[in-house]
Amino acid sequence: MAVKASANATLKQTVLTIDGKEYNLYMDFAAIANAESLLKKQGLQVNLLRALNLSELDASGLAAILYAMLLRDQPKTTYEDVLNLISIQSLGSIFDAVLNAYLAAQKIDEKESPNA
Repeated sequence: MAVKASANATLKQTVLTIDGKEYNLYMDFAAIANAESLLKKQGLQVNLLRALNLSELDASGLAAILYAMLLRDQPKTTYEDVLNLISIQSLGSIFDAVLNAYLAAQKIDEKESPNA
């Protein structure tokens, strides 16, 4: 299983590649709120802001965060689709991609900075 993660902070996206297929991950508040709403409609109680404490991230939190990050680029993605992406082989790269997307979202371009 070929899996890799790379970040492109200027676009605030992270590319996750699993078995040769690329998935664009985006992290912002709208993604978190949208995913939480959709997951709650499915009967899943999640707190994605709490899941952002990556040092305590559990399996359901990782799946929910990945779901949130995928929705902007792939709005028809289901939570079940996300669960099918996660395997023991892809787990490390997915965690790295989630971390990279989270860090990329926190970077402020000098042009966007209020102090620039």
